[in-house]
Amino acid sequence: MGKLAGFFWLAALVLVLVGLYLSCSRSESYGPMPDVTLQDLDGNDVPFAQLKGKVVLVNFWATWCPPCRGEIPSFIKLYDAYGDKGFVIVGIAVDRGGKKDVAPFVEKNGINYPIVFDPEGKAEHAFNPGNAIPTTFFVGRNGVIRRKIVGPRSYKYFEKEISKLLAEPMPPAVSEQKGEQKE
Repeated sequence: MGKLAGFFWLAALVLVLVGLYLSCSRSESYGPMPDVTLQDLDGNDVPFAQLKGKVVLVNFWATWCPPCRGEIPSFIKLYDAYGDKGFVIVGIAVDRGGKKDVAPFVEKNGINYPIVFDPEGKAEHAFNPGNAIPTTFFVGRNGVIRRKIVGPRSYKYFEKEISKLLAEPMPPAVSEQKGEQKE
């Protein structure tokens, strides 16, 4: 009986490990980036549909969240390094106090990428980031969400993911919309 129980435990462990391997090794896709329009700190509309053709990092965060604050220096550096290469970051602030809480924080910390608000929960409903922040979505040039990350990551992690997406060719439909000719 002892050998049989040991065999079942080993079989269960193998199945769990295979499941983990398959779930981590597959290329993830969460569907198209939601077509929402949110307002930035200046009250300007930021329509996400206009971001198609760019590699986009969408980050749900809050000023009161230590892990969120810890990622900001990496995002500033990434935006400086890749912002002119077809990369954009959109920080979706989930602070309940809205602009009055976020604007001073953005200025004090020198945030150089767009920060938007979601007071009606449109983006939260459409992206479904879950209950944890920071939550980050990587979107390819074709407008498809490629990866969802819950929790903080390092500069090197973000840079690796962004570099992979920037290295992918521009999808033909996006190229044609931008006035580029087919080869």
